[in-house]
Amino acid sequence: MQSIIKTTLTNCKDCYKCLRHCSVKAIKISAGHAQIDPERCILDGKCVQVCPQEAKKVTSYLDEVKALLSTRQKVVLSLAPSFPAVFSAYSPLQLYQALLKMGFVDVEETAIAAYSVANHYKELLSKKNFLISSDCPSVVNLIEIYYPHLLKFLAPVVSPMIAHSMMLRQGFQQFRHQEVKVVFVGPCIAKIGEAEMSENAPDYVLSFLELQAWMKEAKIDPLAFESTLPASEFDDRAARLYPLEGGLLQSVGLEHFDSQCFSVTGFEKINNFLSLGNFDAQNIHLAELLCCDDGCLNGPLSGNVFPPLFRNKIFEYNSVHQHLPILFDYQSMYIDLSRVFRSRQLAQNKYTEEQITEILKKTGRDSKENQLNCGACGYYMCRDKAIAVLDGMAEVEMCFPYMKKKAESRADIILERSPNGVIELTKNFEIIKYNTSFQEIFALGDYQKNMGKNYREIIDVDLFPQEQEDDIGLIIKTSSTGKQLEIRPFAIPEEDILVAIITDITQKQLNKKNLDTLKKETIDKTTDVIHRQMRVAQEIASLLGETTAETKATLLELMNIIKKEVD
Repeated sequence: MQSIIKTTLTNCKDCYKCLRHCSVKAIKISAGHAQIDPERCILDGKCVQVCPQEAKKVTSYLDEVKALLSTRQKVVLSLAPSFPAVFSAYSPLQLYQALLKMGFVDVEETAIAAYSVANHYKELLSKKNFLISSDCPSVVNLIEIYYPHLLKFLAPVVSPMIAHSMMLRQGFQQFRHQEVKVVFVGPCIAKIGEAEMSENAPDYVLSFLELQAWMKEAKIDPLAFESTLPASEFDDRAARLYPLEGGLLQSVGLEHFDSQCFSVTGFEKINNFLSLGNFDAQNIHLAELLCCDDGCLNGPLSGNVFPPLFRNKIFEYNSVHQHLPILFDYQSMYIDLSRVFRSRQLAQNKYTEEQITEILKKTGRDSKENQLNCGACGYYMCRDKAIAVLDGMAEVEMCFPYMKKKAESRADIILERSPNGVIELTKNFEIIKYNTSFQEIFALGDYQKNMGKNYREIIDVDLFPQEQEDDIGLIIKTSSTGKQLEIRPFAIPEEDILVAIITDITQKQLNKKNLDTLKKETIDKTTDVIHRQMRVAQEIASLLGETTAETKATLLELMNIIKKEVD
């Protein structure tokens, strides 16, 4: 199964925030990057909402829908019932006309199908002692993967999205003799997964966020359209409250919550409820479970967490007589709304105490006293994280206290082994610590006795002169030791500390002086050799000149004698 939520690795920055917020720990950390494990994920979308780097991306079918609309294929839109709150800036009719302008052949509320689903619940409740609602795909995922023993309690009925998709296809075929493609728009990531796993699902699922961006890109402003609607023939308005906590109960006619019927929203509450387990012994009739806090209205792709003001928009729309048109007489149709669930329980690896302790040892957490259980890594307990490491879902280095201690230890080792003297001071020049090289340079005594003192009390060198600039070395000679030192002072403002690095350049300066002397002697000797060579060259040149002149005179005389004989 492909992951619907993917991670942009270049933006994932070792923060583990998604893992801390993931209810089921379905995130695998590899090389510091967080990636979704689709076999464990319930698609509640918390990781997408909390990621500070926006590294989590949800699979989008927007381009496919645009391409579909560019063909002659008829496409109908199913609009999730939370739309009045998301698109509260304009009336339902204005939104309806804007969507038709974008190319959809028609638009209808998913709430129409919610009414049919609610009626199916009524039938099931008359035959069964206890039901858990199956409208929320994240809840279905949670039970199929983590609570498969509770599958028998899940209402065997499709969600309103699936039901509406079937109703629209049959309606267009039966009444208009047309084949259509169905696109669902809503606030839920899990609906994308539900659509991919169901043969009767919409062809594509889009989010409210995508629809808003698409209208802006297409420069379609709903406010430019008429805002009045004719009276609706859809009488069961309670179905429009489906996205709110208790919406299903009201649709089924159980608006008065009692001990036998109740609504639970938010993962933590749902998890606590499901952990009760023995529902056969409980006097419960129906439990409506919605994974998002306060219901689908706060879905991860709705674009906002809605305060009561926006929640009221749904109540307002439900109370008026003008609603979006109903396309067909669905009461004359037969739609099979039943469904079957399957266990997707994960294989549970069994580890010995020795294996778990071995992992805990690597971060110094092998005893209960050392197990901080701080949750910084994303796991509630150090032991949980150790098991995750064995499962291949986590890395040993994810322990922040351990990595901090390790970094400090490495820094101390580097500092101690440095040939340069290093001292750390408070902004008031009080000694925090210094290394062995510093101690040797200034011939200091007991290290512990000097901690907290003003450094001027123990050395006769001003490490931070007023005129000194950062990163510019100052060469001085100490009066107490006679050593020549190069000092580089600097401040670390964010830590409120001062640091000075001291290099003993006594030998270096001595070597430089000896080298300068050697250079002078070499130059003198070279100059003397050059002068002597010049004198020899001049003498040789003089001798060569005299010899050449005598040779020339002799040859000329010989030539004259020969010439006379010829004549």
